[in-house]
Amino acid sequence: MKSEVTHMTYTKANGDVSHREVIVVSKPRENYLVYDVSDMTPDQIDYFMQTLADIEQVNNASMKEFEDVTGIKCDSLWRSFKPGGIDWEK
Repeated sequence: MKSEVTHMTYTKANGDVSHREVIVVSKPRENYLVYDVSDMTPDQIDYFMQTLADIEQVNNASMKEFEDVTGIKCDSLWRSFKPGGIDWEK
C-alpha cells in the first residue's frame, strides 16, 4: 500500500463529526493478515525473521529521528476509526 495523505469526514456513533487529514496504514479486514512460511525451509524462515527484525530496527530508528527533529511523538499519531463512520473525500 502506497502511503499518501487523504481526507475524510468521520461521524462518531454519538453524532459528533470531525474532518481529518490521514495516512491510511491498514484497511479493515475480517481475517488475520499473515506471512505464510509453510513452504520455506527452517533456514529460510530464520533469514526471513531476521529480515523482519532488520526492517523493525530501521523503522524504529527512523521514527526516533522524526521525533527528535519535530518533537512529535509518533505514538500520539495513532488513531482508529470505525469504517461505517467514514466518508472519504474525493
